[in-house]
Amino acid sequence: MNPLTHFLYKQQMKQHFVDQSVATDDYINWLEAYCANHNGVASDQYIYESSSKIDEERMKQLGFFFEVVQDYASRNYFYADKDSLSETYSFHHHGIGYEIGVDYGQGSYFFCRRLPEIREDALDYKNIRSNTVLPQTPIFDAKLAELAEYVRRLYDEESVPAEAIESSVHRALVNQKKKDS
Repeated sequence: MNPLTHFLYKQQMKQHFVDQSVATDDYINWLEAYCANHNGVASDQYIYESSSKIDEERMKQLGFFFEVVQDYASRNYFYADKDSLSETYSFHHHGIGYEIGVDYGQGSYFFCRRLPEIREDALDYKNIRSNTVLPQTPIFDAKLAELAEYVRRLYDEESVPAEAIESSVHRALVNQKKKDS
């Protein structure tokens, strides 16, 4: 299968997953029940455990669910907690906190586990499911559009080199992160 065909097939499978399992709460209900009875779930777990066929299929779909959370988070300016080996997001459903992520290594796999409490920055699953635009999103969109226009003017009208703009913005962000720490 060529790369484009594979990509389109994967997108079609993801959309089918969203339509059949996320829109109906089918997947979150399974995830909630499974995580209540186990320490969590991982996409490669079916290789090591004998599970029901339904559980195996759901474990294989964990990557699609991760992408749904990731896509929603990024559209609303929430970013993953990252380190060199993993990327995670937190969300809550029915008063229970969860962490969903991907671990990178010799072989990447997706995972989800219950948390002892709901994190302050956790996304609400109801908003993910309904694709609700969060209140800060239009504000951030407008401010970032202003910044983009200002950068465009610096580059096009003032002839400030792109490297200088990029370096200056990067330095300002690094300095702000240091102040915040």
